[in-house]
Amino acid sequence: PLGAAMITFQATANSLLQLNSDPAFRGRVMALYVMVFLGSTPIGGPIVGWVAEQFGARTGLGLGGIATVMASAVLLWGLGRWHVGQLNRSHRPIARTGLQPE
Repeated sequence: PLGAAMITFQATANSLLQLNSDPAFRGRVMALYVMVFLGSTPIGGPIVGWVAEQFGARTGLGLGGIATVMASAVLLWGLGRWHVGQLNRSHRPIARTGLQPE
């Protein structure tokens, strides 16, 4: 179940980023996302591994949970400041599907 949840999260996050990004900046947005999403593992992994080795697995998992809660709080605070709900979004369709008359 955890693997399926991770795949679903990754696919959803990728789709939302691409659909909500300005086409002129889509590549840059995705590059930054991949750098943060994949690039944080080699930094955080050894740190949490060292903590788990020194203080036990429970402490390592707790540290990861605390970091997640803190990052979520910072994100929610930032979203509140940026007034995301008031962004000007285009109402044009993203893609056309179906058959078009010739």
